[in-house]
Amino acid sequence: MFEDEHKYLIISDLHLGIEKSLEGKGFRIPDQYGFLLDSILKLKNITDAEGIIILGDVKHDIGLPFEIKKFQNFFKTLSNELKIIIVKGNHDGGIENLIDAEIHSPRGILKWGIYFSHGHTWPSQSLNRAEYLLMGHIHPEIRILDEKTKKMYNSCWLKTHPGKNFKKHYPDFSGEIIIFPAFNPLVGMAIMDVIPGPLFNNGLINIKNLDVYLLDSTYLGKFGKIKK
Repeated sequence: MFEDEHKYLIISDLHLGIEKSLEGKGFRIPDQYGFLLDSILKLKNITDAEGIIILGDVKHDIGLPFEIKKFQNFFKTLSNELKIIIVKGNHDGGIENLIDAEIHSPRGILKWGIYFSHGHTWPSQSLNRAEYLLMGHIHPEIRILDEKTKKMYNSCWLKTHPGKNFKKHYPDFSGEIIIFPAFNPLVGMAIMDVIPGPLFNNGLINIKNLDVYLLDSTYLGKFGKIKK
C-alpha cells in the first residue's frame, strides 16, 4: 500500500505482439493477448490491486491495423480494471498515440521512494532520492542442466546493491536494485557475462554480485558462484 492508498501490480516486458515476429522466423505461436490479460487479472484478483505499473516494452513490433486494434482492445479492457502507469521501453516508440494511459519517459520515474525504469537508458539524478531501483529490459533467465544434461531455462529475479562505480554517478543511492523477469513467457535471455543496458555496460552493476531467485523465490546464490 503506497501513500496514495492504492495497491499496484508491477510487471515488466509484456512484448505484446511478439508472436507475429516469431512467426516470421518460422515459429507458429498462438495469440498470447488473452493469456497475458487473464494472467494480469488473476493477479489483480489475488492482490486486490487497483493499478498496474509496467516497466517498459509493453509492445513488441506492432504495425498492421489489425495488430494495433488488438493492442488497443487489450488496454481498453485492462483500463476498466486497473489504473495503468507505463515507463516506456526501447520497443515502445509512439505508444502514447495508441492508448490512453499515464505514460512516462524511458529515463524512468520516482514515485513513493521507488525509481521505476525500463533499463535501456540512464536513470535521472532523482534516483539519488530513491530507496529502490526497479528495472526490466534484460528478461533474465538461468540455464539449468537436468540429470540427462538437457538444457532448461528458468525465468528469474535478480537483486543487488550499488557498488563503488555506481556511487560515482548516483552518490546518494544506497538502496536495493531489483531486475524483473519478463512477464511474457515467450521472452527470455540467459544471464551471461555481458548484459545490455548502460548500468551494466559501464560497470555500475557487478554481474557476479547479482543474487539470483527463481520465480517461486528459491534462492540460487550469487551469479558469479553459480554460473558454472
